[in-house]
Amino acid sequence: MRTRQEVSGRNRVRRRSPEGGCAAMLRPRRTLGRLGMVISVLVMFGALAASSAADPVPYRLPVTLPPERAVLPQLPGAPYTPLVRSLIAQLEPSNPPTLAQLQAASALLSTENGANPTCHNLANVVSPVLTTPRIMPLCFSDGLGLNVLTGPNVQQTTAPPTLISLGSSFDLRLANAWGQAEGREGRELMVTGLLGPQTDVDIYPNWSRGLDTPGEDPLVNGEITSAEVKGLQGAGLMAQVKHFALNHG
Repeated sequence: MRTRQEVSGRNRVRRRSPEGGCAAMLRPRRTLGRLGMVISVLVMFGALAASSAADPVPYRLPVTLPPERAVLPQLPGAPYTPLVRSLIAQLEPSNPPTLAQLQAASALLSTENGANPTCHNLANVVSPVLTTPRIMPLCFSDGLGLNVLTGPNVQQTTAPPTLISLGSSFDLRLANAWGQAEGREGRELMVTGLLGPQTDVDIYPNWSRGLDTPGEDPLVNGEITSAEVKGLQGAGLMAQVKHFALNHG
């Protein structure tokens, strides 16, 4: 086993300001995790050169990531527009609302109400509550990337490496670019949200689902998944950050 001094000698530590990302980020050699994520993102965006008989690999290095995106801004009056108020009034006609009315309204956000015929992903919603105009049924995909389980789009989405490989890159621009890829594919496949990314700030390194997070360091978890969420929601898809703490229990 290598000592801590030997490990420290192999990896340099660069300090960054909070505005620039992680306060302390390692600069390891180019890792397979980073290369795999770069390849997955660029396959999605179609920014790769066509392969030839002499060069069958459909990508070339170095590659250029797309510009970073931020979470779309919310108008201050958006939650209180006349249309939204009318929908709330249909779901909760009395003030204060009754328990039955609250349960009916919450059914719109539940993923256990039945099969949505337009959703071929893991978590789909057909709410028995009807409004005029109709609130669109929700359709959530799960995990890292769009996981289409049935229907015509099976195997038509980008399959990335595990999230821990993205964390091992310590690359916030790459995380943002991958979020954009997830958001773009979700919008194209009528998915309304992604149950992810997973960022548990308190995990055991040997936890069986640890590979579904950027790693065991809470700072890296937060920075990497924040950049991913900005890219994902910047492309117009909802993000549901999963298992904030103690999911290993």
